[in-house]
Amino acid sequence: MRFRHFLGLLAVAALLVFIVEPLAFSGTTPLLSRLEAKSRIDFFEQIVPVSASLLGFYIAAVAILASLDPARKIVEELKRGESFSLLIANMLAAILVLFLLTFLGVAGSVLDPGGIFRSLYEWVTLVALFELALSGFYFSVVTYKVAVKQEPVKPLDKVGSVK
Repeated sequence: MRFRHFLGLLAVAALLVFIVEPLAFSGTTPLLSRLEAKSRIDFFEQIVPVSASLLGFYIAAVAILASLDPARKIVEELKRGESFSLLIANMLAAILVLFLLTFLGVAGSVLDPGGIFRSLYEWVTLVALFELALSGFYFSVVTYKVAVKQEPVKPLDKVGSVK
């Protein structure tokens, strides 16, 4: 199951927002409800372009990674093991969450809905942050595998040319 980490992130973020946050913070929860209406709308308006930009970047990145030429040796090295498929799966999950975050940000800036929406928004925001971090981790694992598994350098002769 390629999306197991994503499902775990959904559960951890839900635990943090819906259980830990009300226990850890006295007063109004979700924390977005502590902002004044104008500040909250400004917050939503500022998050929308960021999440939309990240959404576009992730769509382009997945398209590039998925269209790599499998005949090339470096692509074969990239796809060796499970980390490449986990990278693609988590990037697809990040695309879904970023789309949802963008949509919720637009709705929040226009409507300024109540507490349940704000809790949902905090949850989706945490999931997006966790998913972006996990995708970055998988990307570093994949590129590390390629960096470590390189062909040995051919020795030079005395004049400086390759033997």
